[in-house]
Amino acid sequence: MIANREYLISLLKKGKIPKKFLPYLKEDKEDVYNFLKSIGMEENDIEKYPILLLRDLEAIKTQYEELKRIGISDKEIIKYPRLLTRSLKKLKETYEKLVELGISEEKIASEPWLLTKDLESIKENYEILIKIGVPKRKIASYPLLLGLSSENIKKRYQHIISLLRDDYKNRNSGRDSIIFNPLLLSVPPETIEANIQFLSYIGFDEYNPILLQTKPQTKRKKIAILLRELFRYETLSKKDKNKAIKELYQILKENPKLLINSSGKLKKKS
Repeated sequence: MIANREYLISLLKKGKIPKKFLPYLKEDKEDVYNFLKSIGMEENDIEKYPILLLRDLEAIKTQYEELKRIGISDKEIIKYPRLLTRSLKKLKETYEKLVELGISEEKIASEPWLLTKDLESIKENYEILIKIGVPKRKIASYPLLLGLSSENIKKRYQHIISLLRDDYKNRNSGRDSIIFNPLLLSVPPETIEANIQFLSYIGFDEYNPILLQTKPQTKRKKIAILLRELFRYETLSKKDKNKAIKELYQILKENPKLLINSSGKLKKKS
């Protein structure tokens, strides 16, 4: 691929570059293209985010140096190319705010996409999370929450409480599950509903919040592994298969972490 004016115009015609950038297509961008290649970007990476080629070389280099200074790896920069197109001022302001909110530099480096989020949105999310009772240390541990839609946080909070409420006279009953595992706020409501139905079906009358994160299909696969490894399920008669399933469900009620561990760990333990 050659990052010349003709190529950029072809991307414009394909709709990959917004028309508002037409005034910037007056010159070739070989220097920018070569720099992006030098940090490890492949042609398909650049083609997925061609607006990179519209940036001034010195601006993109300055942005890159700042990202490296705060610990962002080339791998993460390639994964989140928008980091190279965001205003340097906004990037610095967002970084400083995240640190102020208790997010460690290591966490930011491992989840740099947070730096592409609007600063006001991050502030709003933080205030919402604090208001509903999520401890500051948990927000710091799960900065993903700061990048969610504020509307989604509010809606999912109410939805989860309504699903997990065990005292209908208390509107906040069920809130403890969110406080224990605030990552539930990042899980689609339909996944949580499906999990509750599945766990109820296999005999759970209490729901470990961590169990509500993964899809029921994942749990079914883990159950299949346990049946095979613990009971040699495929060799059993129909009657014994039913017995094995009941025994396993009881084991899972007493040891719910078996449904949380990865399939690899399950195989090693069994």
